[in-house]
Amino acid sequence: MLIDMHLHTRRSKDSFLAFTDAVEEAKKVGVDAICVTDHGRFTPEQEVNEMMERFEFVIFGGAEFNTSIGHFLVYDVPSTVGWSLDRELLLKRLTALEGEIRNSPAIPIHRLDSRLTRMMDLEIRDLIHLVHAAGGSVVWAHPMDDWSLLRKWFNKFSEDEGTTDMAAFACWLGENDATSWWPDMIETLDGFEILNGSAKRRGVCNLLAEQAAVAFGKPGTAGSDAHSRSAVARVGTRFDGEVTRDTRIGDLIKSASPQTTIFQPVPVRER
Repeated sequence: MLIDMHLHTRRSKDSFLAFTDAVEEAKKVGVDAICVTDHGRFTPEQEVNEMMERFEFVIFGGAEFNTSIGHFLVYDVPSTVGWSLDRELLLKRLTALEGEIRNSPAIPIHRLDSRLTRMMDLEIRDLIHLVHAAGGSVVWAHPMDDWSLLRKWFNKFSEDEGTTDMAAFACWLGENDATSWWPDMIETLDGFEILNGSAKRRGVCNLLAEQAAVAFGKPGTAGSDAHSRSAVARVGTRFDGEVTRDTRIGDLIKSASPQTTIFQPVPVRER
């Protein structure tokens, strides 16, 4: 079976992709299912079920969450799940924003909107705990982006140690005071996204992500990260067996031998 594990509909502020267009394009390309992973929110099950009935196509609800260290894809969690932020963490973030406002003559609306949105981000260890408690799974999305904290630490490691060996980097993370907790955190993740179809993340970002997945012993997945119809199902994940509406993504990642697949190259105009 072939699944596009990562795409965004218009529920995500930066996406121009209609839900119906996503399904129609996925069926046209020939994948067997898609995962809708909008930013910070789950698609209601009723809407997902209605779309599956209408198009006779398998759709999985999910979401992509921001944290202080990167973005994470969440699967197999009910859309009605209720999560809370720690009071002290929220007060700390509000105090930091207050200081920024007091020290600035004006703050652009788009910047304030971004800061207020990020104020509601969960810390990664809390996110993993809450997702697993709800029976879900967590995959690190595009973990080696240029702005990803894992990539920044890898760059520091390679500059300081004079090597790009990923296994050595994995050991270095555990020995570094600032990141000594990272290996244990990564151990609790269910996988790494090692092939992201976005034009911004082709080449070295995906190559390093694949190497990191191997070094940390994590299954690798692929998703288009589509925000427009033309980007749907550029890449996907191939699993053993058949996909049904009752399939759980976490079970596939753990036991169905995921393999990444490229369906469509990134158009020249987007490179």
